[in-house]
Amino acid sequence: TGGGYGDIAYCENSGDISTKKLYAGGIAGYGSKVRNSVNKGRVEGIFAGGIIGNAGPVTLCINEGFVKGQVVGGISGMTDRGLSQVVNRGTLEGDTVGGICGRNLGAISSSYSYASKVTAKDVVGGVVGYNQGTIITSAFDSTLQPSVKLVGVEGDGNRVKESFALSTKEMQSVEFADKLNEADRDDGKSRIAYDEAEHPRLTWSYDGGYPIFSDSTHLPVYRIDLDDSVFV
Repeated sequence: TGGGYGDIAYCENSGDISTKKLYAGGIAGYGSKVRNSVNKGRVEGIFAGGIIGNAGPVTLCINEGFVKGQVVGGISGMTDRGLSQVVNRGTLEGDTVGGICGRNLGAISSSYSYASKVTAKDVVGGVVGYNQGTIITSAFDSTLQPSVKLVGVEGDGNRVKESFALSTKEMQSVEFADKLNEADRDDGKSRIAYDEAEHPRLTWSYDGGYPIFSDSTHLPVYRIDLDDSVFV
């Protein structure tokens, strides 16, 4: 789509999108709130993202397509809002490139990228190319991108918490799925602090590979810590 400020949900794009305008996305160009959507098509623009060119928020979305532009992200070219519970597995090419977001001024949480090929002329980050926002409990596959840092350039406002460059083996684990589920826990406690009107409490499941979104067939995973001191 072009742009707007409505809600977009349960959409899939398989077509090619190319524009000379500022923002290009597989699902929306700019402004819209996007959830539960997938891009499988090729996206080209200036600020280009697999799901959205700019803004959001974006939740529970996956990019599988090729994205090319000046500022490129697997999910969003740029955002000053939120990207959460999103996955990029598409290939990326641009000047400033991030596995999840090209330029982040908002908040990214509980997300990961395992892009098989990333090409950047100037700046590349496994999760964010140029970061002026917050990244919480997000990761990228460093086996596929061994010489890349989590953040390409750390700008003013850069804040990174519990986010990592992980090997393929580490990402394809039940422990990583559990970690993603605890992205917004309250003060380090094992209580998820999502707004339940917006998100399920536990999003991530595990089926032997990279974490997947939970559903009626794939139940969410979580860790239970027992305190032996309560038993006598």
